[in-house]
Amino acid sequence: MTNNKKIKLEYFKNDWFEGTTELQYIKAQVREELTKKGFLIDSSFEYGDNNEWVGVYARPQDKPTALDPYDQEEEKEQEKYAINGMKQDFAEWFEWDIKNNNLVL
Repeated sequence: MTNNKKIKLEYFKNDWFEGTTELQYIKAQVREELTKKGFLIDSSFEYGDNNEWVGVYARPQDKPTALDPYDQEEEKEQEKYAINGMKQDFAEWFEWDIKNNNLVL
């Protein structure tokens, strides 16, 4: 999140979010942590049994995705980093344990 306000569970009580309120709250915490580290989410969220952990692949903000390009600009960015015509995957795995609907940092 771009502002300095602490995210709160009650912010996610709206119907337009996909998944439970608690899962959306956890996703928001993940996005905030990755933003602090300079990363963008590059995959779907994955959850452990009973939502004991959450994980996601993310890439540095200044590197292109290895997924199919959205437009010509993204395709050119991928080509810039390609080696022998192969796209480079800059994504890294991030994982956190979850306790009481909060990430364990």
